[in-house]
Amino acid sequence: MAVVEIPRAEWGEFLESFTKQHRDWLIDVRVTEPTPGDEAEGRQLALVGVGFADEPPGRGTILLRAGKLEGSTASHTLVDPTGVRVFRRDGGADAALQIESRSGAQLVLQFRSPHPVEAVDGILG
Repeated sequence: MAVVEIPRAEWGEFLESFTKQHRDWLIDVRVTEPTPGDEAEGRQLALVGVGFADEPPGRGTILLRAGKLEGSTASHTLVDPTGVRVFRRDGGADAALQIESRSGAQLVLQFRSPHPVEAVDGILG
């Protein structure tokens, strides 16, 4: 598996492209905070989007939105991100997205399948 570090100057464009490519793909989400016990987890969510806003300048925020397939959505904001990296399988398919913040918080979005929901819907049913 290859790890690709995304330069900060490219975060906005990269996350916009990442969202377009992976919208509605099934993901598992894990959020860890520097304070023990503040972890959060979500399973089998549909990716709605990931975006970067450089507000305030030089610090910024990254917003993840995901939802259940029946329509409800949830979001998580990571303040003052310091790193964005993508984990790619040997064949080049994205396996996970990891975002870290200055506080030590970490957001990991992991794909349940290397294919969009509509490509595998009904195959196992």
